[in-house]
Amino acid sequence: MVLRAVSETSGHGLVQLVEVPLLGPVILAASRSDRMRRLVSAAPVTKQVVDRFIPGETVDEVLPIVQELTGNGLELTMDVVGEDITTPEQAAAARDAYLELIGRLKPLELGTRAEMSVKLSMFGQALDGGHELALANVRPVVEAAAEIGTTVTLDAEDHTTLDSMFAIHEELRKDVPGTGCVIQAYLFRTEEDARRLAAAGSRVRLVKGAYKEPAEVAYQQKHEIDKAYVRILRTLMEGEGTR
Repeated sequence: MVLRAVSETSGHGLVQLVEVPLLGPVILAASRSDRMRRLVSAAPVTKQVVDRFIPGETVDEVLPIVQELTGNGLELTMDVVGEDITTPEQAAAARDAYLELIGRLKPLELGTRAEMSVKLSMFGQALDGGHELALANVRPVVEAAAEIGTTVTLDAEDHTTLDSMFAIHEELRKDVPGTGCVIQAYLFRTEEDARRLAAAGSRVRLVKGAYKEPAEVAYQQKHEIDKAYVRILRTLMEGEGTR
């Protein structure tokens, strides 16, 4: 199991893998393959970046870093990442890994200074019946996080998964309104998604986007993505949601 902790300054945008777009896909690949992880972790060009975003492979390794960062006044989000999910049993194991992490965080009483980010693919979204399976697996994680005073944010993955992600997000918010979601500035659809999400009580994290998307659905040039990011950010800031 690999944990990714990412620090943020309170009140400012979260530092995501997408801030290093050339290396982001490599880091994601490393998280899903033991062999790739060894190669990437040893490469001089990427080792420093990997160390920054993947601080440990066990909860015991990560918790001291969590305490150090939060003790320095930072907030952070944590991902449990691992092999590609190909069976319901693996999806259940991913759920249990998050529940273990939440259980270990409880006595630290960090509240929202240490929240969770989840990729629904880890909970079985891509499997047969994946929408229902992912919802069933992520719900206890969201509820357990709320019980210790923290939140869960649903990561955005490739564009084919987003309708399902937003539907799950809406369903989870019925019982846990603080559940957040990520939107990606480089997708054409995101400006409309932002208008819908800029409502009272909605919690949204805006990132540029890290997946290789076709020109039919996403901006391809950095300057286009930057301009879209600013437009979407204005929409969110003019709304009544929170980061």
